[in-house]
Amino acid sequence: GGKGRQSKACREKPLTAEEREQGPPECRVPLCPECRMGFLKPDGVYFGEALNPEILGRSVKQSAKSKVVMMVGTSGTVDPAAKLPLIAKKRNNAKIIEVNIKETRLSKFADLRLRGPSATVLP
Repeated sequence: GGKGRQSKACREKPLTAEEREQGPPECRVPLCPECRMGFLKPDGVYFGEALNPEILGRSVKQSAKSKVVMMVGTSGTVDPAAKLPLIAKKRNNAKIIEVNIKETRLSKFADLRLRGPSATVLP
């Protein structure tokens, strides 16, 4: 958590059955049921979180070996992830496929640009 005072709405309290079914409302991130300290969240990296150096290293190595990279629904503005398709293209002459509703920072590097929502464009 943060260092500031926590609002009453954000204090730890059990989720109701409805919240468990629909997902927690704002400021109600579920806590680990075992340690009661860690937050339960998807396995992704949020803004401000550090990337795991081991995973980043594996990502760079895999990108360098890739023949095709699909960029789906990303703005291409967050580094170092935005550099991975460029690494693949430079080191392995990979083809880049972009699926997005609009032009992005990386569109000019894409060999194939598919415009539209990914749920519609991809099978």
